[in-house]
Amino acid sequence: MIGVDSGAGKQYSTIQASDFYSPLANIAALRRTGGPWDANSIKVDSLGNIDGFWAGGKEYDQTFSTVVTVDFDVNPVTINPASCARSVTFELAIADICDSSLPDSAIATDEQVLYWSPIPNFPGVPGAPFGAPTASPNHSVPGNDPNFVPAGPAYSKYDGYVDAAHTVAGDGWGSPATLKVTRVTALPAGCTGNGGLGDDIYIYPSAQQINDELPVWSGPKVGEGTLYWK
Repeated sequence: MIGVDSGAGKQYSTIQASDFYSPLANIAALRRTGGPWDANSIKVDSLGNIDGFWAGGKEYDQTFSTVVTVDFDVNPVTINPASCARSVTFELAIADICDSSLPDSAIATDEQVLYWSPIPNFPGVPGAPFGAPTASPNHSVPGNDPNFVPAGPAYSKYDGYVDAAHTVAGDGWGSPATLKVTRVTALPAGCTGNGGLGDDIYIYPSAQQINDELPVWSGPKVGEGTLYWK
């Protein structure tokens, strides 16, 4: 799912990702095993491309504010010199599982599983606008609140909700972690986006990709090994 911002906000685009950047996969990977977690693994898609990782298996006291990290490397990403892209931002789906006794996200609240959820709510996206059955009291003023959550269908199973019934959008709704790559070469002649400075490109995972690959399996592929969390 691709959004292009040429100066008037993101607009849905059907241009291929390869027109904007390379490589298309194997961008991030775990640096090492061990560390603060008892178990971890990469995630790969059906073609064997690395497109994520997980770490866990150990409980930490949530009353402490100590930062617990997972080391990973980011391989070089090159913006296509023939494109008018000045930046490429990857919108990442992350689940921070705080309550290991609740393995099923279908009844999870923000206190049990906190999400950083990419939700492509911009013009042209098929099915948009995505939302929640009940507007969040914290994000309820359209036009005034940039985090406004409209009423509408969910984007993925992991949008993030305050309540176990999944009717009120939570703080992680539409708030993905991001990885931004900035162009270091000159733009081709004739690029007009953002006053001639170039276009900003946003790459979102599809809802199906999130639904398939955010669950935690012991093996690297979906459905491989033991299912730890879904």
